[in-house]
Amino acid sequence: MNSRVGLLLLFLSLVGVCLSAPAKTKHQRKRVIHGRPWFGLTPKPTVKGPLNPGVSGDQYIALKVDHFDSSNTNTYQQRYWYNDQWYSAGGPVFLKIGGESAQDNSWLADADLLLTKLAAENNAMVFLIEHRYYGKSQVTPDQNTANLKYLSSRQALADIADFIPAMTTKFNLQGAKWITFGGSYSGALAAWSRMLYPDLIYGAVGSSGPVQAVVDFV
Repeated sequence: MNSRVGLLLLFLSLVGVCLSAPAKTKHQRKRVIHGRPWFGLTPKPTVKGPLNPGVSGDQYIALKVDHFDSSNTNTYQQRYWYNDQWYSAGGPVFLKIGGESAQDNSWLADADLLLTKLAAENNAMVFLIEHRYYGKSQVTPDQNTANLKYLSSRQALADIADFIPAMTTKFNLQGAKWITFGGSYSGALAAWSRMLYPDLIYGAVGSSGPVQAVVDFV
């Protein structure tokens, strides 16, 4: 068999595979990015009816724009939510860390998630913070290239370190053990926060967190 015939047969076999594959519906295509669900591996909760008692609406805390430049005194409003319906004195505090998307309080209102099930079992207070630059937690007026210098994991981890003492004081949580939660990128943040701030964070649950640096991370 000459090379041209071989290439032709290979081409036809590939066409056959493509034609035999089931076509994705318009709905499926909209919900898949590079073959991966747009929401990651856990779908965003759908909470029907009124929210559980104890679930807050949007809350805001003023945090530093740049945690590592003492000459920069600017702050931004970081959005967060809490659910205190299961909490009793002496219980732990769970902190769900938002990743690279806008957040909302449905993550705290869905009682079927691992986070909320554990909270109910352990009488935990639960918080969710939105990552800087996502949703309504905007650090700068726009996201031009110069303004993106404050978008980093290092800054986000420092946000967590300032958030915990502020909430401890606001909600009278002195002595409570804080546990961070996250998945994928926020799973890495959960683990890194425990490593960087062991005086603030007792433990971490980091699911599928890419904690090792990868240069070409497609």
